[in-house]
Amino acid sequence: QGGMEYDGACTAAPDALDFALRHPERMAGLLLFGTSACGAWSPDWPWALKREAFDDWVARLTEPALYDDSLRRFAPSAAGEPAVQAWYARLLRNAASRRGAVASLRAYQAMDLRQRLAALRTPTLVMQRRDDRIVPFAAGRWLAQAIAGARFEALDGADHFLWHGDAGRVAASVEQFVGRRASAERSERIAA
Repeated sequence: QGGMEYDGACTAAPDALDFALRHPERMAGLLLFGTSACGAWSPDWPWALKREAFDDWVARLTEPALYDDSLRRFAPSAAGEPAVQAWYARLLRNAASRRGAVASLRAYQAMDLRQRLAALRTPTLVMQRRDDRIVPFAAGRWLAQAIAGARFEALDGADHFLWHGDAGRVAASVEQFVGRRASAERSERIAA
């Protein structure tokens, strides 16, 4: 048995949240970074893209001529570095077929976990950069408030990728959260 950490960044978060909701006994903690509870704009969810803007976003992630523009949004602090540009183009070319990438993005747009979050009991850390150009800060803050007992870590910067910008602060937040969870688990085992 024992728990496991499951992290969710951006579009991986719905899977991480779903796993935590279905298998709480297998979770020691949940780490969420730069993500949202809902993928589509609505009057009660203003932090997602409207349909036309989302279609434009899909094109930026699937058309090689538009890769540099999307990189400037995902990692503004590193977008001018040739090595990062080459890595990003490789990532977008190799991570999925065009059809697979479009299907994945559409699935993210269709996701809405807002009604299920109240049932989540897994200790959770939600990290969000204040000027993230992909997921607005308010969406991350809302997510943390919707999860009972979640800890919210507001980070400076505009990079959506957690390994750009102040990655050391992200790592320190994760280490602190994991350390607290390990200490709590030890205490629970001793008490049992």
